[in-house]
Amino acid sequence: MPSSLRPRIQVLITLAIVLIACWFLLFNQLGSAPLRFWDESRLAINAIEMSESGRLLVTTYEGQPDAWNTKPPLMIWLQALAIKLFGIGLVPLRLPAALAALATVMSLYFFLGKRLSPWSGLAAAMALLATPGYVMVHCARNGEYDSLLVLWMFASSLTFLRVIERTEEKKWIWLTALFVTLAVYAKGVQGLIHIPGLVLFAAVRGRLGVLLKHRHLLLAGIASIFVIAAYYLAREAAQPGYLEAVMNNELIGRYSRVSEGHRGDMWTYFEALKFWSPVGGAMVVLTLFLRGKHRRIAWFGLLLSLTYVLIISIGKSKLVWYAVPMFPWLSISLGACAAGVVHFARRQTGSRVAGPARWFIILALIGWFDVQMFRQIESGVGSLHREEAYGLQLMAYREAFPESSQLYLVNKDYDPLALYYKHWYATKGLSIRPLEVKSRPSDLRESMRIYRIRSGDTVLTSSEDIIQVLDSLFDHEVFFTYLGLEATTIKGRQ
Repeated sequence: MPSSLRPRIQVLITLAIVLIACWFLLFNQLGSAPLRFWDESRLAINAIEMSESGRLLVTTYEGQPDAWNTKPPLMIWLQALAIKLFGIGLVPLRLPAALAALATVMSLYFFLGKRLSPWSGLAAAMALLATPGYVMVHCARNGEYDSLLVLWMFASSLTFLRVIERTEEKKWIWLTALFVTLAVYAKGVQGLIHIPGLVLFAAVRGRLGVLLKHRHLLLAGIASIFVIAAYYLAREAAQPGYLEAVMNNELIGRYSRVSEGHRGDMWTYFEALKFWSPVGGAMVVLTLFLRGKHRRIAWFGLLLSLTYVLIISIGKSKLVWYAVPMFPWLSISLGACAAGVVHFARRQTGSRVAGPARWFIILALIGWFDVQMFRQIESGVGSLHREEAYGLQLMAYREAFPESSQLYLVNKDYDPLALYYKHWYATKGLSIRPLEVKSRPSDLRESMRIYRIRSGDTVLTSSEDIIQVLDSLFDHEVFFTYLGLEATTIKGRQ
């Protein structure tokens, strides 16, 4: 094989492996896991209602402006577009997140592939894809904000690195401002938490003074603030009280006190990182022995990760998926460290096989974790809440009674999943009327009385408390059960 073709062949081989891994770990069975009870189902309702109403500025829930889910709607815009193109379903709702993850993985691969080697890019990409906290709940394979947030935060960090290296090229400054703006539009203030890490890295590299004097940095910063403020002010005008809700939900409320019971200590996120915590510690030690670009890139990822985790650890409210933006930075450090080890081995031994042998060991180890991730996807993640079984339960009911055209789906309190299936089955000819009743036992009977359930109506529920209330209020006959769901026909009132 001509030597001039070898680099190209290496790129083709490594790129093919990354793309195949992305298919199996990001897109394979994307719609198989149940719709999640909290953020994913809430965003689903926001996106469905936006696609139906065409109103893009204010997100709604049950037709009313949403004051609980106050994040800017970039992800919801993309989900609404996917629904317009492909219809209501789990795959359209999750496709924007999976595509954002694909873009993140490819950015990681090409960055290291160009700076170090295609094998370094492959190692980093496969390490990121082997991370459960990135691939599974709340990120790459779920219709929530975090995958899109990670993409823009990671992209802004890479372009900022170019700013430090090539201050005279103003395009990198403007790209950084654009990506930071998109990060805020993806998930609000969390899209800014990596900024202190970028500033610290610039100071360590001795470039902060030069940057602060750069005219385009000031202009790009002002433009970014203007675009971000424009959305918040426009939504406040359309939805009075929105800014106050943002302060309570995203800023002072969550950071200064425990919100919705999400408590933890300073070690919460280090524990959530799982195997990345010891690997990160090992990389810190290893970088002391690296030189040149290997050390510089490794420290770049580690410094951003460390400053980010310290900032989120100070906050009172702790949610494990807040740590997700760290995974690409840790992966880029791992790729740089692996390339540095291989380079050192080749230089010390003078052997042409030393490098390939070490790459084989590194990639085989990372590949083993990717296989475990694939097995986890294939086996499913199970239901976290009772209502997440609605998909299987309603499907079984529909298959058993295809002629059914209307039913009540009754649950206690907050139930966005029922609303989602109301919209989904409306496209299949089945009218579902979700009923949310009070959760306290003393209120259940009164809650059930106010609904106009009559003889002949079909009521479905998986709540034992509601089943007991049905027994006390109505003469009814259970005619179908599946995975805890009971379908009953109302005969009359007691």
